[in-house]
Amino acid sequence: MKNDKQIILFGTGSSAQATEALVNRVNLKVDGYTDNNQQLWGQYKNGKPIFSPSNLNIHHHIIIIASMYKKEIAEQLDKLGFIEHQSYLYPENFMFINNKYTYVKEEPIFPKPTNILENIDTQAITIYDNQEMLQYSKPIILDSKRYPNFIFPQQDHPNGEVSIQILKDAYTLGNSGIIFDNQVQMIRSLSTLSMVNMGIWDGRRWDETFFENLVPTPFLMKLNGNIAVTSTRWSGVNYYHWMFEELPRFYILKKSGIRINKFISNFRGYEFQKCSLEAINIKQDDIISSSDSYGFQTETLVVPYSPYYDSGYVSTWVCDFLRKTFLDKFTLKENKYKRIYITRGSARYRKIHNEEALIEILKKYDFKILDMGNFNIYEQANIFNSAEVIIGIHGAALSNVVFCKPQTKLVEIFNPLYMPTMYWGIASQVGVEYYCSIGKSLDTHFNETEIEILLSKDIEVDLEQIQKFLTEYL
Repeated sequence: MKNDKQIILFGTGSSAQATEALVNRVNLKVDGYTDNNQQLWGQYKNGKPIFSPSNLNIHHHIIIIASMYKKEIAEQLDKLGFIEHQSYLYPENFMFINNKYTYVKEEPIFPKPTNILENIDTQAITIYDNQEMLQYSKPIILDSKRYPNFIFPQQDHPNGEVSIQILKDAYTLGNSGIIFDNQVQMIRSLSTLSMVNMGIWDGRRWDETFFENLVPTPFLMKLNGNIAVTSTRWSGVNYYHWMFEELPRFYILKKSGIRINKFISNFRGYEFQKCSLEAINIKQDDIISSSDSYGFQTETLVVPYSPYYDSGYVSTWVCDFLRKTFLDKFTLKENKYKRIYITRGSARYRKIHNEEALIEILKKYDFKILDMGNFNIYEQANIFNSAEVIIGIHGAALSNVVFCKPQTKLVEIFNPLYMPTMYWGIASQVGVEYYCSIGKSLDTHFNETEIEILLSKDIEVDLEQIQKFLTEYL
């Protein structure tokens, strides 16, 4: 693809970070960045220069758009003489198939959806008649306030069977695994999306606006055989969403006994994805990466379905599956980590500003300071299973509470603007004592339509609350 041209990323934010990781997985390298923010020109990111778009040259550069403003940047590049899918590319069009990456650009266009159906009659295989979920335990809140998130159910408790749905000549599109029948009618009940809004998990589903906002227009590829869809929206980039939403889909597909030719997955080549697929004997050769930039028409589409997937609730069978898979008797061993604090040292956002003061207090109580980014899944499972007390700010690393022994104590630290409760739910399923500490938000500005702002805000932890836990509950 590259020849003697330099690869330039258009954008310098979090999307650029993820895109550079993708470029590295394709065995290429980024040579520089460009951005419309003049204040960044002349600076460096990851040791590479950031320069003005006016310096771009079609003869010397290949551009990969690494920004949420794809449509606007594409129009800007068109005016500079760059050609879509030739001299400027979209990261979503890099498809992982047959254990290698290829750029999709020459297939026919995905047909325009014709309707949205609530449900459809399909051939189905029941895996679980009804999902069990233990009642949430009473949380211990380390301040005197009452928070609605921990008082009222955030939405109706989902119920119903876990099953495999089989459709003929059906279509699928996007990282959420949106499902269409053979008339290109979207099947709402099988097309799920987890959304966070105002700190509350909301099981809303895709609607017509999704199709209006697709950029670029998605391509269509045709696949023969039994094609399974495991993709869920955020599982391509997030440990929690992969472990609790997508990986269980692989599990129930294997449990069904259906021979699957290919899995359409939000697989992005992260080590936790590779390790977990290997643990359940799924070969990377059988994976095709999903994307909002291309979809598939299938001979037989196999869809694992659970009403829990887009609700924020976690059922007991998912917890049992993860514990049996990763708490392996051959790898499980005692370690020295009994009291642990989980730092987000390697994360780019949602950090604790007064973490040094917090760590100073915790070390007096023999806490070990750990970054889960330094451990593989088996090691993380082992650490959490051996721990007696765990403290950490809300983040994907707390997914590992599923591996804890009963009566382990978990203290989850929150930004008051963002308080999703999935780890409280998981703790309840495995018998962990759940505590929460509400910190102080350092920036109260937010727009409910810009959910990433809520997700990323740093906080200042309330040290008095932590001291209360250490003196009253240890």
